[in-house]
Amino acid sequence: MRHFVLLIGFAGFLSACGSNTTVSNSGSILPEKASQPAVSSQEHVVPKTNIPTPKTSSPTPAIAVVKPRILLEPEIMVGRSVVEVRDIFGAPTLLRVDNPAEVWQYLASECAMHLFFYPGGGGGQLTVSHISINARKKSTVSELDTKLCFNNYLRDIGAEGAFVASGTS
Repeated sequence: MRHFVLLIGFAGFLSACGSNTTVSNSGSILPEKASQPAVSSQEHVVPKTNIPTPKTSSPTPAIAVVKPRILLEPEIMVGRSVVEVRDIFGAPTLLRVDNPAEVWQYLASECAMHLFFYPGGGGGQLTVSHISINARKKSTVSELDTKLCFNNYLRDIGAEGAFVASGTS
């Protein structure tokens, strides 16, 4: 009988340890207050999740649109008048007159450009009939990209848009 009393006492002790528990909003397990009814098996407590709320973001930074560089063919100069060439390039570095023709030379860092002017039909106004671009150093003669040199010269003197603005392409 003494064992029976000990067994009942021990069972009572164990039942006191097993109290009803609930999951709090923060997700931790807390003992339920004695005044609150026990949670039925049909209800369940869902812990509150911490979903980040979208913050008001600063304005999206502007993205610079970089247009690819369009390289013009040097032959775009053919047919240009003396006045047009002077407006685009300025005065030539060297001007040679071989009547009735003129040769105008412009120097860039890596190349020299020669424009050959001849009178138009019927002995009219001088216009470019030929363009020649050559390297200024012997070491770069075989490597010279005449198209790139022409366009770099246009960029260096600030005349890249001269042909686009006039509608010529």
